[in-house]
Amino acid sequence: MSSRWKAGTLLFMLAMLAFLRPLDQPHYRILVADGLGYYSYLPATFIYQDHTYEFQWFPEVYKRYYPANNDDPLNHFMVQYGARKINLYYPGVALLQLPFFLTGHLLAKLTTQPMDGFSWPYQLLMALSAIFYAWLALLLLDKIIMAITQSKQAALFAILCLLLGTNLFVYAIFNGCYSHVYSFFAITACYYAAQRFFMGKTVKAFLFMGAFALLVITIRPVNLLTLTGLLFFYQPFSISKLLQQIHIKATWQPLLILVALLFWSFRITLLQTGSLVANTYTVGHFTWHRWDHVLMNLTGFQSGVLWYTPILLLPLTAIGSIGKNWRLVWLYLTAIGMFLVYGFWWYYNIAPRTIVDISSVFGILLAVTYKESTRKRLLVVVAIIGTALFQLKAYQLRKGILNANYTHAAYYRQMFFELHPVNRFPVNPDYIVRLSEIRENFEALSSADITSQQAYGGNKSAHLNTGIEYAASFKYKVPAFMQFKGFPKIKVAFRIKRNDRMNNVHVVYALSHGDSVYHYGVGYVNTIVPANQWVYNEFGTDAPKTIREGDYLNVYFWNPDHQSEAFIDDLTTSFILTNGKDEITGD
Repeated sequence: MSSRWKAGTLLFMLAMLAFLRPLDQPHYRILVADGLGYYSYLPATFIYQDHTYEFQWFPEVYKRYYPANNDDPLNHFMVQYGARKINLYYPGVALLQLPFFLTGHLLAKLTTQPMDGFSWPYQLLMALSAIFYAWLALLLLDKIIMAITQSKQAALFAILCLLLGTNLFVYAIFNGCYSHVYSFFAITACYYAAQRFFMGKTVKAFLFMGAFALLVITIRPVNLLTLTGLLFFYQPFSISKLLQQIHIKATWQPLLILVALLFWSFRITLLQTGSLVANTYTVGHFTWHRWDHVLMNLTGFQSGVLWYTPILLLPLTAIGSIGKNWRLVWLYLTAIGMFLVYGFWWYYNIAPRTIVDISSVFGILLAVTYKESTRKRLLVVVAIIGTALFQLKAYQLRKGILNANYTHAAYYRQMFFELHPVNRFPVNPDYIVRLSEIRENFEALSSADITSQQAYGGNKSAHLNTGIEYAASFKYKVPAFMQFKGFPKIKVAFRIKRNDRMNNVHVVYALSHGDSVYHYGVGYVNTIVPANQWVYNEFGTDAPKTIREGDYLNVYFWNPDHQSEAFIDDLTTSFILTNGKDEITGD
């Protein structure tokens, strides 16, 4: 990769961050979900002097920056381990983030922002951290590919496919707080060091390979499986000749990395668990019998590779190249092994995103595929189509048009080219075992909230305006089948027509037993719904397992700001029981 391409790649990633990724919105923070666990070791160590990692300081700072969340903040990453709670996430990511954290800390001081680890300078620097390590991994991957193929075109093809046509784009630009980009860097650096070692047989490269292999494990231990890919680079070597090279000048750099990794990781693990080596993932398990989950990750419409990142299937066309280079089998086995193992994890649809971790494996295979292809133009055309499909689907997932857990074939086809955010609650019709629908067209009703001014079908509709705060209020008895074995769901579908000044309608669906409400759901009709036209909407919820026959569902529309006017028609309330084949349950 030329200097121009290197700079261009970095500038492109920074531009995507600047133009596409909100950086300081309460509902779209950089540090979220798993990222809170990986990152929080840094403020704990350097700001709050939380040297035993109990994270008692976390709830207060969390509620300061994430006010919309009412859950227990520590539930994001703390789990029970023996007699105490610990951070379930491993500390390798935090070590890589450290330079950017310290820069953010300094920037917070210079800009008089709160030096609490979560104000906007820290959020920004964590976004830049992910981009930096993704970019650095791509540079190393380029060097690996060039050494293997001696083809600049093959290297460029592979790099562009990964950056534009796979989830590397998503987890570098939008979700950089997760571990996947950091694993990509660590695995690629380990492969690069391995290539250098087996080509040059130097002890320095050997120690770097060991250091980065340890880094891979301290980020996500299951990724130890990726080290089978090192066998692709293997060449016989002499241990005695390696030992003869050992001296401070040749070994101090990798040894420094090894010492830093060992001290940082083992110290944190020891302080939390009392042991130098521990399985902190005390929640979750593998479901080795669920081959259907593996298949769903490949061909399912929730987030299956075939429908979202088809570029990753291109290397299958180069399997014949194994005859020319049998070592490729180690890369294919690494990719298949990672896909299978994560597919058997209880949260099985993590597999399509953990493929980001082994982007270097796919990069090498894509480059070999390109070099060995006799129809390179066709391959490029297929790659362009695959990239366009990925970008479209990644956009739809970000905007909630598609659902990573519940999208099914019919819904995927229906929304294929949809670009405008929609309110939908998709339920796979093939998995429904019981269904009860109640339709309201308001034709036979007469009350203050019923009008004949507008209607989608028939002559009447319900309406809200500055003088009507609640409309279309109904109370339904919960059917008996909702407590049968399965997964009960409630869906509310309707047509709504709002004017330009009505941008905050709530549809409420609350379950009650007697006078006590025990489950409350709400859907928000706001500016994503076009004004001055009838628009179809769906909202829903998974009903709690405590639902009982004789309970009631209360459905109503609420105008909390007493805004202008909206009309509601064709209201359908559905009680649904599914068999749960698309649920993430760990069974």
